[in-house]
Amino acid sequence: MSVKKLALVLAVLTLMSMELSAFRYFAKTYGTPGASESMVQFALGNDGSYVLCGTSSGEGPICIKVDSTGDIEWYRSYSTCGCSDVISTSDGNFIMVSPCSGDTFRVIKFTQDGETQWDKRYIVDGGYSKIKSIRELNGYFYIGFHISFDSAGIVKLNSNGGLVWSKVYDIEGYTDEQLSNLEIADDSILIITFSMSDQNRFGVTKISQDGDVGWNRVYSRETATMFKVFDILRVPDGYFVVGCSDTLWYLDAFILKIDNQLNVEWAKSFNLLDKHDSLVAVIPTSDGNFVALGIQEDADPNGQGFDYTFFMKFNSSGNILWTRRFRKVNEGYYGVNIMETPGGQLVFAGNKNVYNMKDYLLVTMQSDGTFPGSCEYFGDESRTTSSLVLTSSDKPVSSQTVTVTEDTVSNSCPFDVNTLCESPTGLGEGGGPCAHPSPYQGATVVHGALQLKKIQGVTYQVWRPDGHMIYEGKGTKLLLPNGVYFVDDGSIRRKVLVIK
Repeated sequence: MSVKKLALVLAVLTLMSMELSAFRYFAKTYGTPGASESMVQFALGNDGSYVLCGTSSGEGPICIKVDSTGDIEWYRSYSTCGCSDVISTSDGNFIMVSPCSGDTFRVIKFTQDGETQWDKRYIVDGGYSKIKSIRELNGYFYIGFHISFDSAGIVKLNSNGGLVWSKVYDIEGYTDEQLSNLEIADDSILIITFSMSDQNRFGVTKISQDGDVGWNRVYSRETATMFKVFDILRVPDGYFVVGCSDTLWYLDAFILKIDNQLNVEWAKSFNLLDKHDSLVAVIPTSDGNFVALGIQEDADPNGQGFDYTFFMKFNSSGNILWTRRFRKVNEGYYGVNIMETPGGQLVFAGNKNVYNMKDYLLVTMQSDGTFPGSCEYFGDESRTTSSLVLTSSDKPVSSQTVTVTEDTVSNSCPFDVNTLCESPTGLGEGGGPCAHPSPYQGATVVHGALQLKKIQGVTYQVWRPDGHMIYEGKGTKLLLPNGVYFVDDGSIRRKVLVIK
């Protein structure tokens, strides 16, 4: 190798190393012109990437994977089914649960590259109202759902999607329980339920890995007409529960601390004057504290609603350390979940919503909830804290088996590729690392020629980053200048870095 070529290789590899070692902060939206995409959930990849899944008015449910700089690596869409939840799995891949009809749902497990590992369909005897979430415990998958306005249920699958058991649970004395969420704690499953007719209470039930009821506790706020829970977090000395409850004419976000004996330790609400607030997710942070993600109702002068996102950091006593918000006047930006990266940074995902036209939203920020450089969307907030009075009681829970059968997947819901372009938003302009993302991030390095293998039924397209297609055909060996290219084989799009 000549000195000149060696210098080029070393320079490129050094640049890639520098970019990979530095966390990238950005705020981006993703959407298709003329369509409305609504993100339901996101997951972190073990390579610093993010998988965002939701539904589209144009094509049905869509999953996209973006690298650590926010650039799209690949995207997949399904023609008819929906999306309820997606998580990363213990083997470094992803799994999504997808409701298809009133009695049928699908579970799709796919790799970091978007390749399908398995895709199975399940039929619930008698139907269901809603598929809520999927969680993993010891290599098994647990799917939470509810039937009509009556019972919360769980389906347990093995690592290959095989049915293990399926049960529904009823709280004695109540006839209209619905599942709010399902979480993992103490090698067991926690289900959170709420009542449609008696909305000042919620229940927490512990279920064993065999589907047996461990305990159930119902919590009530007698002075409330609305008391709804969205997330629960197990901590060493008990549980944190977050949601919303009404105070006078408005809904306030609240945090409830339950001790290990299931008694209420404290409960606090947080209010911003004359606004509806709700906390929808809570996570632990690496410094021993906690962060909750919330949604704040806002409106323009004409009364058009524009929800925005806020996040609160608090300690184990419920004292607020800081509160930030992400918003812009007359535009809606609301989060669905928040996570902490291995490096301690925070990332939340959700939707941009302007007059009911939605795009996916992904935002990374520092551990203190701020954005480095200039970004007009970030700011500080202050909320009034009040104490809440709650009562709790044990309630028996009965369980019964519900028939769920595994079925073959219909060809009407395959993995398809559809064009999904990144929507420029101007977020973070004028400063910060997000202003200059690396084009090499997430690329596969190819030395010499780009070899496209001839495979029956596969047509390749090769694109330059400027959007110019330089090749379309059944496969060949391309001698290309040094640089970044996108290769599309009809099922997945990959970024490659060619070095001669």
